[in-house]
Amino acid sequence: MAGREGTRFPMRLLGMGLFIAWEILVSPFERACGLTDARAGLMTALPADQAGPLLFSALTAVLLAAAALADRAGRGVDWDASRWACVACGACALAATGLVALAGRVAGDGAGAALYAVAILCKGVADAGMFLLWNARLSRHSARVAWVAYAGSFVLAPCAYLLASAVGDVAVTAAVVVLPVASCALLVMSGRLPQDGGEERASGPWRFPWQPVVLVVVFSVAYRMVMGAGAGVQWADELGRLVMAAVTLACLLAAFDRLDEGLLYRVCPAITVAGLLVCMLGTLGVGGMGRDGGAGSLLVGMGYSGITLYVYLALNAACFRFGARPAWLFGLTRAACLAANVAYEAASIALGGAEFGPTPSGGETGVVATCVVVVALVLLSMLLMAQRTSITAWCRPSLARRGDPGAPNDGEGPAAAAGEGGAGAGRSVYLEDHVYRCAMVARHYGLTHREEEVLSLICQGTPFAEIESVLSIAQSTLKVHSQHIYAKLGVHSRQEARRVVEEWRP
Repeated sequence: MAGREGTRFPMRLLGMGLFIAWEILVSPFERACGLTDARAGLMTALPADQAGPLLFSALTAVLLAAAALADRAGRGVDWDASRWACVACGACALAATGLVALAGRVAGDGAGAALYAVAILCKGVADAGMFLLWNARLSRHSARVAWVAYAGSFVLAPCAYLLASAVGDVAVTAAVVVLPVASCALLVMSGRLPQDGGEERASGPWRFPWQPVVLVVVFSVAYRMVMGAGAGVQWADELGRLVMAAVTLACLLAAFDRLDEGLLYRVCPAITVAGLLVCMLGTLGVGGMGRDGGAGSLLVGMGYSGITLYVYLALNAACFRFGARPAWLFGLTRAACLAANVAYEAASIALGGAEFGPTPSGGETGVVATCVVVVALVLLSMLLMAQRTSITAWCRPSLARRGDPGAPNDGEGPAAAAGEGGAGAGRSVYLEDHVYRCAMVARHYGLTHREEEVLSLICQGTPFAEIESVLSIAQSTLKVHSQHIYAKLGVHSRQEARRVVEEWRP
């Protein structure tokens, strides 16, 4: 797979899949060690099967939020020189594995609880650190490379889980030791890869994309209702992740330039709603579906994995194209997701351990909660489809709203371009379509972010002198960008470049 014209996809970027596989296999490893969710006595005020996950989720959310705020303030990790951070995360992962094994041997007394508490701390540091480091690394690459890396990692992780689980506890133990080391090694090696776009990329205007955060929080609650409430079947959930990621990867490899990534957020709500309903029907004993068969877990796993993949693509686009800070976006988004899980568990404990999901323990409360989540998913899906938004639009304000001096007319003359003070409906529609077309052309021909900006202004008929002023670049720099654009598009003039954009069809 080509990351850019004439290059091959760097397979070392699939190391993120090894990290995800480690996350998945930690819980089976704890069960293999005879230590299931803090049965050593940790946090005795809480149910034994809830104390460990609750503490881990809360700790990881705090770590991610702290890293995001530090990164936002300019005091985050230097992602291009993070070798020691990778080594530290790998060491914490191995320490967590060893401490869990020791805690399992002395489960039931104070020493076991203390060991397990330290293991949770080490696991939280490794989890948060590796998550941010890998996403920051992938954010250095263009959509064609990064999106294949995400989809490929989502394929690799469930394959590793299913294989290790099929072999037995020995394979699970070996995997939780080998996987974090291998992932850290690949992360360090991936730092030697050149950054796509190099110095030609420039920071552009961007905003925090709240839509992906809302998406992942709602889907996380739905996923937690099935898996966390006991109705989930782990192998079915991972199989759902594998199916969704494999289909997405196949589409990326076969037709990247014609792929509508928005199809994920249009399809995933329907799949997730179907999974919730299947679980509910199975709980009620209708058709033999649900808990035993794993059909509901399969569907919910597909929906949750698909929307998570889409959110990663959206945040990656914000980081690569507009210079957004990776830890700020990825850290806050996942922290919000984990906070939703903590809120779910806290509400469950407050009601005496009752579950808000399509499970027997949920009862009438679970049915009502499931219906509320189903309605929220449907409404959210309708809202997003009505907006006809895209990843780029989520991250970047409209040129019309910013009053960019390079904003075009719509072919009807200056008066029509001005509209109602320069923000008329016709102009906004033109801008939305124009920005989308330029983004697709840039994606197809491998243009950098700065080259895409120049192309957009060229196609709007903006004079070169004005482009220099708008982008704050020298005449010689603009000339170099223009030559690169013409060479990549195979044209010789701005009129031909504009024709390529206007006639673009996916």
